Amino acid sequence: MSYIPNIIYALLVIATFAFFGKNLLKIWKRFEYGKGKEENRLTNIPKRVYDILIGGLIQPKMFRDPIAGIMHAFIFWGFIIVSLGTLELILSGIFPAFDYGAIVGHGSTAHKAILLSQDFGNFIVFAAIVYAIVRRLAFPPKRFQGLEKSSRVDAMYVLTFILALVGTSLILVGGRAQAGLIPADAVPVGNAFASIFAGIVGDNWNVFDTGMFWIHSFILFGFVTFLPYSKHQHLIWVWPNIFFHNDKKRGRLRPMIFDENAESFGVSKPADFTWKQLLDSYTCVECGRCTEVCPANQTGKPLDPRKIMHDIKYSLINHATTPEAEH
Repeated sequence: MSYIPNIIYALLVIATFAFFGKNLLKIWKRFEYGKGKEENRLTNIPKRVYDILIGGLIQPKMFRDPIAGIMHAFIFWGFIIVSLGTLELILSGIFPAFDYGAIVGHGSTAHKAILLSQDFGNFIVFAAIVYAIVRRLAFPPKRFQGLEKSSRVDAMYVLTFILALVGTSLILVGGRAQAGLIPADAVPVGNAFASIFAGIVGDNWNVFDTGMFWIHSFILFGFVTFLPYSKHQHLIWVWPNIFFHNDKKRGRLRPMIFDENAESFGVSKPADFTWKQLLDSYTCVECGRCTEVCPANQTGKPLDPRKIMHDIKYSLINHATTPEAEH
């Protein structure tokens, strides 16, 4: 048996996630380099950890808009479930003998439960993403109207990536069920998806499995590579953003200190913001909820909180605010 494909796969995994990590570190340095004076954001650690668990995992604020909240919950929780299958995929690509069935027993109740969870997780994400795409194209909420074209395209790229990920995952496991490698009753949705290709594949399900494995893997690598360049890196920065949130009373204004010798007042460049404000701009996914409830915007004034966050982020990107960019 040749291990060359596994070695190539391991190198691709290392290269993809190394590139991903390098980009995240580069972005984090932007926050650090642009920081100004800021109060201590490490007070009351237990409360901050609790807020991450509630705000990051349960996300009660999302359900203020019930339909969008349910859709987002399906995508978020479904993606957490299928991450278990993604881990199995990556490890099996490096170590061909690895799969969860080898640990809990092939065909056992535990193995079937794992397979069923992956089938269910992929399906609810698939259904939610299809709804999200149709919603954006056919009946977008009013708050989407102010989105720039680049943001609209970015969102469609991400939705398409996720749809392709969960779709190929369903077909992959379904193909394995068709080949008799896993119990078909444990992956009913995937089995139905794969059966579409039965007339083309014939008895060559093993070849089909290899092909789908690589297709799914390249989509995964592409998504991971693209994410740091997308506004949907929100799903990475939201966790530190919640942890470092302002625990002071709402409505508190920072005092403005006027220096007679100052070249300018207020903020005019990224370095004038605090590191947390810069982090806020990267955490923003431009959903428009802030603009939707902004009193000034509701009265027809041009103030758009979402655009402010967008402009802060792209000002940080476009200005030479990192040590690397200056040299």
